[in-house]
Amino acid sequence: MFSRVIVAIDFSEISKKQIECVNKLKEAGCTEAVLVSVIEEPTLEESVEVCEFEDEDFNLCIKDVEEKLKKNREKKLEKLAENLHVNYKIDVRFGKPFKEIISSAKENDASLIIMGSHGRGKIEELLVGSVTENVIRHSHIPVLVVK
Repeated sequence: MFSRVIVAIDFSEISKKQIECVNKLKEAGCTEAVLVSVIEEPTLEESVEVCEFEDEDFNLCIKDVEEKLKKNREKKLEKLAENLHVNYKIDVRFGKPFKEIISSAKENDASLIIMGSHGRGKIEELLVGSVTENVIRHSHIPVLVVK
């Protein structure tokens, strides 16, 4: 039923539960997981501030910072994937998390998105927004929320 799933990872404690969930879905036919991690643009902007103080070309510095951030995330995802019992692929992206998660689901022809929820209150979600809530609202496929 859910042969390929997107697992949106934020490296919180819930991420380990998401991996356990994928392993349980193996019994239901899950054969592949795409581990998605999104580096938000403000994080990237803060990182490239370093480039303003370097003597090297600004664009080269930005590319270098992006590459280092991406490789760091890939290493962390590889470590998390050691506990997966299905084939997996790693997808590190830059941008708005909910948009990139949905985009990854479309590009990878996924049948399910697995998200974590931190259990914030409704008032806080209304005020600051929630990546999980936005994915649920805009996704074209089912979303499984793990707490």
